Amino acid sequence: MTTIQSAAAPPISTNASHVVIGDEISSHRKRPIDEFTESATKRMKPDFSHQMYSRLIRSALDSLDQGDFSAIDTLTSQVNMNPAKSDSLSIGSITVILRLLNQEISRLDNRATTPLIQALLNYNWLGHLENPAFVKSYSTFLTVLVSGIPKWFNEVVSKLVSGFTSKTDTELYQLHKTLKYLIQISPTSFNLLPLILRDKFPNKAAPMDDMVNYTKNLLALLSYCDDLRYPIWSLIVEKLINLDVELQNQIDDVDDDDLDAALNDDEESNARATDNDISAMSDISTVVASDAINDICDAEEVASDMDNDEDDDDSLMDDEENYNAEIHSISDLSAKLDSIMKLIFEKTESSFTPEGLESGNGVKLFSTLTSIFKLYVLPTHYTRCVQYLMFHMVQQQPDLTDSFLVVLLDVVFNATEIIANRIKAMQYVSSFMARAKGLSKEQLLSVMKYLMAWCNEYVTEREKEVGDGNGGMDRFKMLYCVLQGLMYIFCFRYKDLKKEDNDEEWELRLDKFFNKMIVSKFNPLKYCNESVVLIFARIVQNVDMCYCFSIIEKNKRERLNGVRNASANSDSSENRFESKQEFLDLEAYFPFDPLMLKNSKKIVNTNYIEWQSSDDSEDSE
Repeated sequence: MTTIQSAAAPPISTNASHVVIGDEISSHRKRPIDEFTESATKRMKPDFSHQMYSRLIRSALDSLDQGDFSAIDTLTSQVNMNPAKSDSLSIGSITVILRLLNQEISRLDNRATTPLIQALLNYNWLGHLENPAFVKSYSTFLTVLVSGIPKWFNEVVSKLVSGFTSKTDTELYQLHKTLKYLIQISPTSFNLLPLILRDKFPNKAAPMDDMVNYTKNLLALLSYCDDLRYPIWSLIVEKLINLDVELQNQIDDVDDDDLDAALNDDEESNARATDNDISAMSDISTVVASDAINDICDAEEVASDMDNDEDDDDSLMDDEENYNAEIHSISDLSAKLDSIMKLIFEKTESSFTPEGLESGNGVKLFSTLTSIFKLYVLPTHYTRCVQYLMFHMVQQQPDLTDSFLVVLLDVVFNATEIIANRIKAMQYVSSFMARAKGLSKEQLLSVMKYLMAWCNEYVTEREKEVGDGNGGMDRFKMLYCVLQGLMYIFCFRYKDLKKEDNDEEWELRLDKFFNKMIVSKFNPLKYCNESVVLIFARIVQNVDMCYCFSIIEKNKRERLNGVRNASANSDSSENRFESKQEFLDLEAYFPFDPLMLKNSKKIVNTNYIEWQSSDDSEDSE
């Protein structure tokens, strides 16, 4: 192999600027020149001075000006060489190279030196933490390279960020130390870094540890680069939503018992799954054997039946394998989602203490997460887990709870918002107020009073429109959503809604309000979610507030008659029945139904109200 020293030798012996090197060589006249250059290909020895090695490298750089790339190519080959080989460069040699290149960085802005830079970037520098001099030289090289030749920013930062998934704490310290300085010296980093962070985020099929570690290091990056707060939190929440949506899609196809086992992921459930596999295969074998015995007198039928049985067995086994794969995928996705959310709960806890809010960190974080919630979480169709980040955080301080509810109510009653977002926001308001243990009675009454006032005004102004022939009942969808929210809140909170000084009277005159709404022409018991209506009807009857079942029965009769009329007059749009289904698709959603992630649930449950049936004889579910 041609060595850097032999490749660089001709310029050294003829270049006047390197007389010193020539003199040093002449002092070794008794040693053959080929022996001298051969020794340079081996690991650096104590008698081969760093100064001489530096001059040889400078000579290689000088040769670039003369169009000779051989010395640089040789150096690149040596840097790329497997460190386990005897003739590979030592750490001392690599350190010399780095220190020299740090001084000559402008000369590396050359197409011929690109492979050398790439080879150095690929070098496992964190594998030599026991050598502080080398680590410092390497870190300096990265920062000088980006400072002198900005086009290398992407590759250098990508190298550092790639280590976010699996490095040790000591290695991560060096990564973040270097990355921090790169961000400080590179004014374009705020445009490029978010793209790199997004590109390097492990996909949902990656190991759980990689995803958790990457998220942990994104949060660590925020400790010294707060200006990236919004893009980093947006990225994290987006990835959580992707996991959440994927998890919900798979849950729909799984039995409840198997789902519980998958979400808890315990050894016993795994053992049961294995036993089920064994039992299924045993059953298949029994069927095949039985068929063979029954048809043994007819060889052709035996062969035919066995072929059919084998096809059935293969199909059954394929279905079983696919189902087990779904169970495993649910377990994997839920574990990843659970671990990342648990990490976020723990890392953000100090931000929402009085001290954290006083310092400003908590306020900025809350503002960021609220904006991201409105932009990403609120419009997403039926997430079940990621919204609990806000649910838990905003209950840490009353002011945060107030702010969160104001943000939601602003969407609910913002006429410029699309109706889907307004409805979803109202679902969040009602579900939060029903489930949030940290919500004070004053906050509860304040929001309910606001919602009730809006409903009263709406009914007064628009009740005359019901049945006017200018449209269906979906025109009033927002009213039904708000009324359903109030009924839902009442089902959870009715014990808190009695006056403290007189438990026979209701706060806000709720009894009069609900009676007025129920008998109005809007007939909310007909168009709101059936489960909410039935539970509400039972509770208000038990507490002697009002009686709903007569209206519910009347609605059922009208519905049946409407279906019959619609069938008899299927071509007449005027007689078509106003179907309750118009509202179910959007309104049968309760964002803070019980969380299914076992570790995050333990954290959330400290401020979570579980459903308690008002009648022990009824199923609490």
